[in-house]
Amino acid sequence: MSENFITLFNYNYLPQGLSLYYSLKKNLSEAKIWVVCMDKKVEADLKKRNLPDLNIIPLKKIENNRLLKVKKTRKFVEYCWTLTPFLPEFFFKKFNKTKSVTYIDADIFFYKSPIPIIKEFDKSKKSILLTEHGFHHKHDNSIVSGKFCVQYMKFKNNKFTKKIL
Repeated sequence: MSENFITLFNYNYLPQGLSLYYSLKKNLSEAKIWVVCMDKKVEADLKKRNLPDLNIIPLKKIENNRLLKVKKTRKFVEYCWTLTPFLPEFFFKKFNKTKSVTYIDADIFFYKSPIPIIKEFDKSKKSILLTEHGFHHKHDNSIVSGKFCVQYMKFKNNKFTKKIL
């Protein structure tokens, strides 16, 4: 089962990004991973590594005038969060025949195959998979963090997803 994943990180997150890559390839060998490189240093490092099924996207390929304007007003981590909904949109424009893409945070590590999650989502006939934070009621931080977490979001390439994105 071939699946497309997209993530983003800078050089400071390279160890987490590589852990994500190796854990995903171990548990889903046919996974293709697209990395938006948030700086030139991580881009150069990943190019040198030449890892199978790891595809590099320079940040400048994603950014447009609207994003560049917002970038000036946000901290780095906030800008990364801002980019997440733009990545599936970019991916579908670039690979318009692709059926789906999953955005995944660079600090995720797979201990098991994500195939059960993928199959359950496919059976649902839904267009987008979002995950809730799942805060314990004593530590509910949803007022600040929101109900949903960007850590793992799957998008089908269809008119419903495009409207929402």
